Amino acid sequence: MTNALSEAIGRAETALTDRIPGGGSPLAGLTDAALADIVGRDPASVEDACYLAALLQALRRHDDARRILRTAAASLPASPGTDITRRAAALNRLSVRMASLGALEEASHWLRQAIQTIPASAPALLHARTHANLASVHAQREEFRQAAVASQRARQYLGPGNDAEPVEALDVRGLLAAVDAALARSANDRDRLSQALGDFRGSSRGTLTHPAADADEGRRYREISALTARAALEFDEARSTRSQPRLEQLTGLFETLASKSAATLGADHPQTVAVLLDLACAEFETARGTGDLDRLERAAHTLGAAAGRAAQCFGEGHPLTHAAVENRAIAAEHLALARASSLPAAPGSGPRSGAAPPGAGAGASPTGSGRGTVRGGAREPGEEPVSSSRAGTGCSTWWGAAAWARCGGRATRRWADRSP
Repeated sequence: MTNALSEAIGRAETALTDRIPGGGSPLAGLTDAALADIVGRDPASVEDACYLAALLQALRRHDDARRILRTAAASLPASPGTDITRRAAALNRLSVRMASLGALEEASHWLRQAIQTIPASAPALLHARTHANLASVHAQREEFRQAAVASQRARQYLGPGNDAEPVEALDVRGLLAAVDAALARSANDRDRLSQALGDFRGSSRGTLTHPAADADEGRRYREISALTARAALEFDEARSTRSQPRLEQLTGLFETLASKSAATLGADHPQTVAVLLDLACAEFETARGTGDLDRLERAAHTLGAAAGRAAQCFGEGHPLTHAAVENRAIAAEHLALARASSLPAAPGSGPRSGAAPPGAGAGASPTGSGRGTVRGGAREPGEEPVSSSRAGTGCSTWWGAAAWARCGGRATRRWADRSP
């Protein structure tokens, strides 16, 4: 039996796969009142609402996507006989999807609502996931103290790991490892960053090789997003040790992942665009270390193109777009300094103040598609970049992966299979 929500999903899928200009009219017949009635009668339909929001995001209808999520969230408290535990799980899904749209404050609000209402008798994994998601949102907002508190609470519910853990628990551990990496960068703690990378390697390996993973229809997406997040953390570590050969190797890995994501999910899929943002930042940072002005110019051009892709995919107001645009400006500034330093000095002139040779770190560095610097506030000359998976948080892309994998289910695969 179909309803207005499932019919809207079908129209949105058709608009996406058939590349209908403007996305057509996928929401025809799905009024706010109709959606509220559907979710009110069946809170489990929140999953379909999240998937519809994901499709609308891919169609560049960001305002419509946010409206769908807000309507679904507002209808939950009025659902007759709604189980509090199911309501908390629904708020988790809605907050993850809303965060992927860049509305971090609303996502944080819904997660706090869930935490306040989850009964003590609810599964420990639900408690852990909710606190971990909140830690991720705090980290994306560069609220590192609050992120650390939420992360600690999530681990208390999660307990020590074991070989029999469900794949969902491994997902949460991976998210917490990414948050740890953000906290390590904010404190400039190289040892802690290495530890977080080790934890993430373990959790992502466990997720992808888990017996239940083969039955997960979002496996291909999960694989790409997990490998991208791991590559971003590996790049962070290589940059902290100034290992140019490793930076070159990881830049090549980002290229491979970008190609794989485009072939698997589609060139315009948000995950593909996120990988391209990582790749652009990696190319520029690697070029800085070579002293090759031509390569630096090509990398700066790539960052500019990436900013345009981010604006098209995520919308002008998304945090990823803001950081991508900022990266473009930072790259242009650094390139100008590098060009100036390569000019021959005028007869009798001494060294030019403020000029620096290519790769010397003069000027600010790009921060990737995320939330700006890991320290927050104004960027100082010579600051190091972070990529989109790090996003000032170390976890935005991986956190987004949770949104696509958990909120799409079979529908995520159906869409991905039909993407060009």
